[in-house]
Amino acid sequence: MKKRIGTQMVAPLGRVQRRRARFAAAGALLCALLVVGAVPVGAAAQGHSSAGHGTSGGRLGVPTDSPFPPFFPGVFDDSTVPTFPDGTAAGAIGRWVTAALGARADRLNQLGNEVTAANNLSTAAQTTLQDLLAADAAGIATLQAEASGGAGLSTLEGVASSMVLSYRVFAVVTPLVRDSIELSNQIQRTTNLQSGEAALEAAITTGLQSGSASASAQGIYRDLVNQLASVVGTDQTQLAALLAMHPASYTPSEATISTAEAAISDGWNRVRAAVADERRIVQLLAAPGLSSNHRILRLLRTLLK
Repeated sequence: MKKRIGTQMVAPLGRVQRRRARFAAAGALLCALLVVGAVPVGAAAQGHSSAGHGTSGGRLGVPTDSPFPPFFPGVFDDSTVPTFPDGTAAGAIGRWVTAALGARADRLNQLGNEVTAANNLSTAAQTTLQDLLAADAAGIATLQAEASGGAGLSTLEGVASSMVLSYRVFAVVTPLVRDSIELSNQIQRTTNLQSGEAALEAAITTGLQSGSASASAQGIYRDLVNQLASVVGTDQTQLAALLAMHPASYTPSEATISTAEAAISDGWNRVRAAVADERRIVQLLAAPGLSSNHRILRLLRTLLK
């Protein structure tokens, strides 16, 4: 029932209070759905970030899923120092920092397992990578300790900054380790192919009866030797450049990593070409009428598997 006050009809006070309560409940539900505990934009309450928006990204082997809203920086982003929207609650930033540090600790452990299982890494290269990963894991563990126990906003922002600038686990360490392993695999494969060069040369020199076939085999052999030598030389240079990178110099080393990955791609193309060359030489040496050394042919076929 409405009561008349002057010339207006107004609802009883109880109804107004109930209506306000419904609006308050709806607002609380909306905040809960947003998860992050944000306050209205422009509220500069103590304990809330006033920094600008961040960006998300990543590279080799970087997950893309995130439980946080799209306006948060990416949990796996190492390209820029993470920043947060105006008015973001310290608790929300703390949850993000905890998730980001945990993801990096997990990745470092995974990379350590990959280094241990990498049979073609030299002892020196394996030691260098293991030392790097151990140092990074210790640093991330220190940051996790700093960010725990209800750390304040300034501490959390400092941890987030150091996590990226001092370590770059996804943007730099991951491709550094995996490219080093791949370069070592490529060097070993190429060295295996090179081990057949002496047998090929001997067979070409002493085993051929046909002048045209010998000339063809010799031309292919020269290309084979050049291809394999180029792969090994380039790979060793790129591997040394990767292993020289150190946590103290972790700016985004995109140039070094990109050059190494280009060398890997080109190297496998050259290896495939060298395998094709060896197979062609074997075919020439095994041609009817040629007095090939069958022991050498069996050796070469084993190398080409």
